[in-house]
Amino acid sequence: MRFCSLVFALSCLMLIAADAQEVSDITITATPEVVQPVNGKLPQSLNVAVFAKDCDKGNIDLTKDSLQLTGTGLSLTQISAGKCVISAKMNIDPNAPAGNYKVLLVDGSGKPIGRADLAVQDSNAGAIPSGLAPQVDVMWEVLSQGVCNDVFGKRVARNFYCIEIKIGNNTGHPVQLAGIGFSNHVDNLPGNPMVIHANTSYASTRAVLLREEVLSPRNVFFHSVQAAGLVMAGFIPYFHNSNPKANYSTAVSIITGPLLQAINIIGPDRVVGQLNNLDDESFRDNQIIPNNSQVRTIVFVEKRALTEQLAAISAEAMSMDGDHAKKQKKGVRTEESLKAQSQTDLKQTLQTQTRGTQANSSQADANPIFRFKTGDFSPLIVKVALGNLVVIGDEIEYLQRIQVQGATAPNASSSLSLTPLQLQFGNQNVGVASTAQTVTVTNTGAAALDSFAVSTSGTNQADFSQSNTCGTSLASGTKCTITVTFTPAAQGARAATLVVAFNGGSQTVSLTGVGNGAGGAVTFNPSSVQSFASQNVGTSSAATVLTITNSGVIPLTNLAFNIAGANAADFSQTTTCGTTLAAAANCTVSVKFTPTAKGPRVATLIFTYSVGGSQLTPSFSLSGAGQ
Repeated sequence: MRFCSLVFALSCLMLIAADAQEVSDITITATPEVVQPVNGKLPQSLNVAVFAKDCDKGNIDLTKDSLQLTGTGLSLTQISAGKCVISAKMNIDPNAPAGNYKVLLVDGSGKPIGRADLAVQDSNAGAIPSGLAPQVDVMWEVLSQGVCNDVFGKRVARNFYCIEIKIGNNTGHPVQLAGIGFSNHVDNLPGNPMVIHANTSYASTRAVLLREEVLSPRNVFFHSVQAAGLVMAGFIPYFHNSNPKANYSTAVSIITGPLLQAINIIGPDRVVGQLNNLDDESFRDNQIIPNNSQVRTIVFVEKRALTEQLAAISAEAMSMDGDHAKKQKKGVRTEESLKAQSQTDLKQTLQTQTRGTQANSSQADANPIFRFKTGDFSPLIVKVALGNLVVIGDEIEYLQRIQVQGATAPNASSSLSLTPLQLQFGNQNVGVASTAQTVTVTNTGAAALDSFAVSTSGTNQADFSQSNTCGTSLASGTKCTITVTFTPAAQGARAATLVVAFNGGSQTVSLTGVGNGAGGAVTFNPSSVQSFASQNVGTSSAATVLTITNSGVIPLTNLAFNIAGANAADFSQTTTCGTTLAAAANCTVSVKFTPTAKGPRVATLIFTYSVGGSQLTPSFSLSGAGQ
């Protein structure tokens, strides 16, 4: 009986762990992230590449997966999957609506296992209507605990406040937001500091909800029934009589079939719908709002972050109530007391919640301020504690954190044509230059384009070099070319942007490639340090010299040498290498043996260096004998 209980428990744990792994996502990025209009129109097609993050470090293989797109007006063809990258041709309907789309990585069964954002810009974006000043309008409200619980689950509601925000963009251009937060003074901290609370990331909030997927009572019970059916099925071969065996098999089929279906009907898994709500409604970093449009989104702020503000509001309410009672007892009708009296309902709410907090603060609770029997703080009080809404980009000190897409006037950008709009260099050995690719620039307008400049930008801009024949001015109807070469500095996906700027604005070309291999090759002579001859205790041997040669095409960096092991103190080393070794260069390490005792002495010389984003640590055995 104990054995069966143990098997049942282990089966439950295995199913829960498998379920947790099943709902986890692969982190992916899509390039390009923004589809921009060309000559006032969206391009008919673009090449899209999806990269799996840290693919080389994890057990990730995309060869059996595929891609899908949400929304209307976009479709994918010619999908080609590799281990870490999936590429496809994206066909774009001329009437595709501007806004935010999602690129879904799906497995063989069509189940989404990764998501990346893709924005389509408004091809008709222009100046705002006459009489309206450029602005970003915001309106927000804190959702009640019950609504947050119903929409996003009890674990999310228990850990976060859910804030619904509507943002209207009337700036004249699509706006890319970097983040949303709240600022307020904390009166009960020294210096009354201004504190800004950033919204909790989508990934963190989703992780909290996935925890509920694993630990919710409904799912634990459902998985336990599944496990019980599996365990019971394993005992069927032990029945020898046909009737008992048939009856037992029928019971097993009822548990694994109709019973599980009945549980799903009576108590469906709410977390699946809550995950969909989170995917659809939660704010994502770098979300794009097209011009003259609005978005409604949800952000989350951790409850613990507002502990000081809510405690200060509660303490002030209790103090206000005491002062008001004294004045009423004396018959004093001051302006302050009249104002306090008019706020009776608000103070009573605060006092009730404060007393509930104090009454339960002695309980063994990880966060007593927010978990008391009389209820959570009202949305109004939480909104007061949050203070002012901060949309990154609407304050001077944050202007560098907001990116305005398509800031050029339509008539200016329409006079420049770039072909193609994306260069894909594929796999390239680290430190080795690729074959050059060319972008053709054409001035299709009636006037010359002046102040012409070509540059690269982005995370890996140093990996892409360019030269061009454009000069500083491009006459009407003429062409010039830009030649781009890819030389990866590290392994993995590399991306940047080619920027063509002129007097009327700018246009861009997406640059992508993948770094292959370490790109550096190191040789050692001798290949291992020879053993030292017997040496009198306290005397030093002649030096054994190890020559290190960088036979690769990129420098070795972060060079370091260390002697470790049982008798490390018996060996010493000096080097001419420094911390960097250029390509085709060499340096030496000299090792001496000075035994501190008689008998065999051993140690290890460890050489550490970095190349192409990887750190390597070859080692060499050292041995000798003291006499």
